Amino acid sequence: MQLLRCIIPGFILVAPLFGMVGHWTPVQRPSLSAPFLEEWGNFGQGTFSKDALTFSQDSLTIGRLITLGADPKIWSQAQIDDLSRVILLKSHQYKVSPLFVLSLIHVESSFRPDAVSPVGAIGLMQLMPETAEEMIVNLGSEWKGVETLEDPRLNIDLGLRYVTHLKGRFRDPRLVLTAYNRGPEAVRRILRAQKKIPLEYYEKVMQAMDHYQGKASHTRPVSRAWSTLWL
Repeated sequence: MQLLRCIIPGFILVAPLFGMVGHWTPVQRPSLSAPFLEEWGNFGQGTFSKDALTFSQDSLTIGRLITLGADPKIWSQAQIDDLSRVILLKSHQYKVSPLFVLSLIHVESSFRPDAVSPVGAIGLMQLMPETAEEMIVNLGSEWKGVETLEDPRLNIDLGLRYVTHLKGRFRDPRLVLTAYNRGPEAVRRILRAQKKIPLEYYEKVMQAMDHYQGKASHTRPVSRAWSTLWL
C-alpha cells in the first residue's frame, strides 16, 4: 500500500493513499450564492506552514466547515475529523487551497461519498471510473473496481491529481474547472471553434469558495494560501 507521509516538526502523519475508511453515509448540503474574489496569484505555488500547532488549528477549522453541511445523525465526528485531515494533507501535497478542495466536493457531490452521477461519475469529487483506473494503473497500483472510488482518501487524491493534470494543459482556472466538469476534449473543441467558454460550473465553485472563505474567516484568520492561491 502506498503511503502519504507528511513530516511536521514534532510529529509524523502517515495516511494511506489507497485505503478504505469504512462506510460514509450521504449528506445534504445547502445551496449557496455569492461571487468569489477571483485572484490567480502565483500559479500553483501555495505556501503552507508545517508547524504542528498550525496544522492542528487548520484541521479544526476545516472540520468546522465540513460540519456546516454534515448531519451529525449521519456523519460521526470521527469521520469529519478524518476527512478534515485528509483534505489538509492533500492540499499540502498538491499545493491548492483547502477551501478549493471543500468547494469542489461541495459542488460535485454535496459531501456524499457514494454519489453517482447520471453519466457514471462516482464519489466525493465525482470521478469517471475510466479516468480513475488510468491514473491508478499509471501509478503502478492495482485497479480494484468502481466501489473503491467511494473511499474519501482515494477519491480526493485522484481528484486533485486530475486537477493537477488539467492545470498542465489549461493554465486559465476557468478552463481548468470547465475541463474538470465537461472533459478536456470538450474544452479543446470549444477553443478550436472559438466559441464562448461556458462558465456556469466555474461560477458555482467560486460561489462555494466565497461561502467557505467567509465562514473560515469567522473562525480564525485565513492565510493567503487558503484564499488567493486557490488553484
